[in-house]
Amino acid sequence: MHDYVRICRRRWASILLTLLIALAAAAVIYPFQPTTYAATTKIYVSAASGENLEELQQGSDFAEQRAGTYADLVTTPAVLGPVIEELRLPMASSRLAEDIDAEALGGTTLLEITASADTAAAAADIANSTVTSLQELVNEIDRPVSGAASDAVPLVELAVVQEAEVPTRPVSPRLEVTLGIGLAVGLVLGLGLAFLREALDTAVRTPRDLKDLVEAPLLGVIRRSRASSGNRQRSAPGPAECAASFREVRMRLMFGETHGSPSSYVVTSSLEREGRTTVALNLARSLVEGGRRTLLIGADFADPDLVQQLRAGRSQRGQIRDLTPTGLTEVLSGKAYLEDVILRDAEPGLDVVPAGRRTDQRLEATRLDSMAGMLETCAETYDVTIIDTSALLSSSDAALLGQITTGVIVVARYGEVTRAQLSTGLDLLARARARIVGVVFTGVPRRGPDRLHDAHPPTSRRRRSARGPAEVEAPESDPQAHSQRPGHSAARRRRLPDGTLALSQSTPRAASSLGLPQDRG
Repeated sequence: MHDYVRICRRRWASILLTLLIALAAAAVIYPFQPTTYAATTKIYVSAASGENLEELQQGSDFAEQRAGTYADLVTTPAVLGPVIEELRLPMASSRLAEDIDAEALGGTTLLEITASADTAAAAADIANSTVTSLQELVNEIDRPVSGAASDAVPLVELAVVQEAEVPTRPVSPRLEVTLGIGLAVGLVLGLGLAFLREALDTAVRTPRDLKDLVEAPLLGVIRRSRASSGNRQRSAPGPAECAASFREVRMRLMFGETHGSPSSYVVTSSLEREGRTTVALNLARSLVEGGRRTLLIGADFADPDLVQQLRAGRSQRGQIRDLTPTGLTEVLSGKAYLEDVILRDAEPGLDVVPAGRRTDQRLEATRLDSMAGMLETCAETYDVTIIDTSALLSSSDAALLGQITTGVIVVARYGEVTRAQLSTGLDLLARARARIVGVVFTGVPRRGPDRLHDAHPPTSRRRRSARGPAEVEAPESDPQAHSQRPGHSAARRRRLPDGTLALSQSTPRAASSLGLPQDRG
């Protein structure tokens, strides 16, 4: 039942549109319907009976049986033929029978005759004339036994207890009935269309759809921005809820990681514009916030928009002034050194390697060894390396990089990617024997049937303002809130059991110079 309600809520626009169309069609048809009037008359059927109670009861039962028989006689040519002749109706008796309805009221000896016609007067005339014709026929067929006295009491008598009156309003068409039928038809068609669209819709819309396709866990759900315009290149800092979502992704990602061991992850998706670059950037920010020395590498050579996202957010987050297009493409081709293309502190605590100049070349197997050597060099300095790659169905770069990294993070956008497309992308990773560490579900609506309820709702402003100074986390822009760069003190934040924040000193790693893989001995 819950699934049916969810489908109706999701497809409410289709249901409402179909309903309005059906009502509009009913309103248009209403004036063109033929006008019909109905007039009704009632007849009391009585039978000759004796004086004692038993004879009276027998007479009553006989009259009730006769009333049912007479109801069938009303629509016969023997009754309707004289009516047609009297009123000079231009129709046959079979046609007139369609406009007359006779019914014996159950448990009584009353007979009700209703006649329909195009005009009110014609309906009343037909009903009254039908009663007269029926009385004449009954007197003829239910007359006393031959040889009886002329003044003998007839076996059955028909008495008119309610004459047909000229109706004041038509029985058809009636606006409320026509609109009601249109409403019912529209509702049925709307529900049918909604369930048909749901059956034909193969887009991924719920975590259950992801669970049916991939065995890897769901790392997190990223809700749609309140002012979302569907732009993949949005890089302005999101609300606290968005930061909390990526913080949860970071925590779940670290569950299966060996403590103190460097790791590298590929962030990809099945299609373009599913938000993988945004996920990679925000995940890197969250890792920096958690005290991890992080390097973000742009490996989407066909659409290197990581630089554009950083440029859009530099006024609020970063301190970079020169975003050179030189990047990973030039490093792998031997035209530049790695240390020359790294953007130091592109955002506080975050180093970035841009993809470089736009090119149609893909990451071939011959360059995979160079990439693996570069990642080993990066592991000497950074705790986590995040690699933003192209879509799985666009190129095989993500599948190849998944072979030389810790694992692959798959981004699936709500309502954008279909089950078949996501399954095809996952099959490519499986054929490359890449390890899928989890899935990030993006673009989930905040309202509607597919919204996901928060297990821990965000704290209200009043409650946040009531916290003490020791309970307030350091702002994200504070350099002390991030891990220090190589060669500096490796002070990190820790939350004590009482809820306060403290800085713990750890032995810093020795700074190492980064060079081309072929320069290493």
